Amino acid sequence: MVGKTLMRTLCCVLVLLLGCGMLMAQSRPKSFHVNPNPNRVITPTPRSDSAAAQVTFFSNLGPTPDNNYYSLNGWVVAGPSDVTFGEQWVGMPFIPKQTGHVRQIKVPIGWIEGTNKFVVGLYSDNGAGTVGTLMKQAVLQNAPTFGDCCTLMTANMGNPGVAITAGTQYWVVANHHPTALDFGGAWAWTNLLQAFSIADGTDWTTYNIGDFGLGNTAMSVSGTVP
Repeated sequence: MVGKTLMRTLCCVLVLLLGCGMLMAQSRPKSFHVNPNPNRVITPTPRSDSAAAQVTFFSNLGPTPDNNYYSLNGWVVAGPSDVTFGEQWVGMPFIPKQTGHVRQIKVPIGWIEGTNKFVVGLYSDNGAGTVGTLMKQAVLQNAPTFGDCCTLMTANMGNPGVAITAGTQYWVVANHHPTALDFGGAWAWTNLLQAFSIADGTDWTTYNIGDFGLGNTAMSVSGTVP
């Protein structure tokens, strides 16, 4: 009798622990990790004269083109029909030190599965510290396989670009394209610790990256000043 009672008690404890584990997993945004490939060839990102002449409003890339970001981990960017992850948008904030026009946004977003097509946009802040209104976006496709370093996907914001004001917070957001609902990819991390947002396409939740002790998305925002 004592043995049966002890066994039932242990089973109850195990069920509770599993339930708590599921709740903790649900409260954390989805990320993706790949095992390092010692034979992977690292190709530095070519830099054009026009890109070099632009002002950098924000960047957490570097310090060198062949070490622009940490390629093995990233936050999932996926559409609602993605078979592995399910829908998740990712937003990264930045505050420019100069007033000007955003011409380019560079992000290390890699493809995992589905249709290789997604969107990167520049958004305002909603005044409460999270993503606000879309200002302009660009469609990107044929991203490299996630885990390779160090290709940057470039979202062109046109000419003269999108006007931004120094000292004001803005957001760069990545999500699936409407014609690629099954897109599954990941936005690679940098070592800079900064708040970011995760969403299902409707409601944004802002996290402090220190809550998980993990990395944050890498990117650069550049353009011209008056």
